[in-house]
Amino acid sequence: VFSLRAMANVALSRWEEVVVESRKALKLNPEDRATQLNKHVAMGILKSWSSEQEAGVGHFTKAILIRPDRPEIRLFRVIALARMVAQTKQGDSIHKLVGDALQDLDAVITQDTTEDGFPSDGAMHARFMKSVF
Repeated sequence: VFSLRAMANVALSRWEEVVVESRKALKLNPEDRATQLNKHVAMGILKSWSSEQEAGVGHFTKAILIRPDRPEIRLFRVIALARMVAQTKQGDSIHKLVGDALQDLDAVITQDTTEDGFPSDGAMHARFMKSVF
């Protein structure tokens, strides 16, 4: 029941509720990968919105490890990485962050195609974002 509530809240972009319901569901079934994914995406979004970019990137990274084929998660991480770059003043750190963001964009462009082999909307957005970098 809790995991279904979490999924419904994902569809409604109610990220705080996703975290609450996901935690309840994971107490009952800690191995539920879909619920782990939802929790990490929601936590990544919440942390990113509260200027905790590094924590947000960490949650998005965990979500990517669960579902590397989901381009929207990589795009969320790209945005969080870009925000980290904007806040960072150290040269070496910036190069690593930008490199990580570009790798995510490349993965989205490569993975995300429609059934007929054309780039999806996600891939097109990733190409645009990469052109900005």
